[in-house]
Amino acid sequence: MELFRLIFILTYLICISTGISFAQVGNISGTVFSDGKPMQAANIIVSGTKTGTITDSLGNFLLPGMQPGNYTLKASLIGYGEL
Repeated sequence: MELFRLIFILTYLICISTGISFAQVGNISGTVFSDGKPMQAANIIVSGTKTGTITDSLGNFLLPGMQPGNYTLKASLIGYGEL
């Protein structure tokens, strides 16, 4: 009985971990420019959510772990307003 229980628990855990590993997520990345110059420290927000990030010194940003779908991004920077 204990062996059956152990096999059942192991099978259950393998099924759960397989389902989690096949969950599809992706990254949204890009670069923000103004007049051909990278925008450092611009805020990037996914519209309608609290998800966001900030650009690096080259204007690059990365939003990891996003579910598949269509998103609208908003970029803003002090002195520039919302883009």
